[in-house]
Amino acid sequence: MKVYKRIILIACFIFLIWPDMKGEKIIRGFSLPKPFLTFEDITMVKIPDDYLNLYGRHSIGQSFVNKFSNLCRIGIFVRNPKYQDSGDLIFHLQSSIDSPQDLITLKVAAKNLYDNYYPFMLPPLNTMGRGSFYFFEFKPIADSANRKFYFYLESPESREDNKIEIGYFKNKYARAYAEGLSYRDGRAEDWYLAFQTYSSWKGNIFDAYNIIWQRLIRDINFTVFYIAVCLLLITGIFMVSFKLRLLEE
Repeated sequence: MKVYKRIILIACFIFLIWPDMKGEKIIRGFSLPKPFLTFEDITMVKIPDDYLNLYGRHSIGQSFVNKFSNLCRIGIFVRNPKYQDSGDLIFHLQSSIDSPQDLITLKVAAKNLYDNYYPFMLPPLNTMGRGSFYFFEFKPIADSANRKFYFYLESPESREDNKIEIGYFKNKYARAYAEGLSYRDGRAEDWYLAFQTYSSWKGNIFDAYNIIWQRLIRDINFTVFYIAVCLLLITGIFMVSFKLRLLEE
């Protein structure tokens, strides 16, 4: 394969795995997340065990502890619907379940819940057809590090026959435990809501490289060993490739 083809393949691969970039929808069914650079805090890597029905006066909530500053996105796993005429899904973020007011209130029409895929998530969560994440995005909360939050969802205009289904896990340790409780209609439950959180990164990329370099210098013996292992692997790959080329000729 020619060099330029390899460069194109590498560039495409980097684009696909690049964590998060600001943008709008570039392909039908896919959205590029915002703000520009974010990272996952609370995560999940499997399909939810089951789904909760959300409609009328019912509410579903979750408390959690955010580990980093600049919380900016919370994703809820929603099941692909049998009905498209559900009411709006309303998201409320509070400092605690007893808080008298919301920090953030957002609303999304049900018809837009199921067209919010992110191309950088693990394929099983987006391609199995059972459901997908809808991400509520908001201005980064600067002082969110090690802070407890509570969010709850409601859909007062939905009915039992066109409810919105929200994913949950039966065992809270089956995914990243976020030190919180799940709630239905304000009462604590023993299941665990399927959700994800993201925080934005405000640092300088050169600062990050500088931190990595300083840590490598501190453990110079490990660094030398690691470089030696990498060189051996590269040399081995080159030698095997060279022998295969000779056999082909």
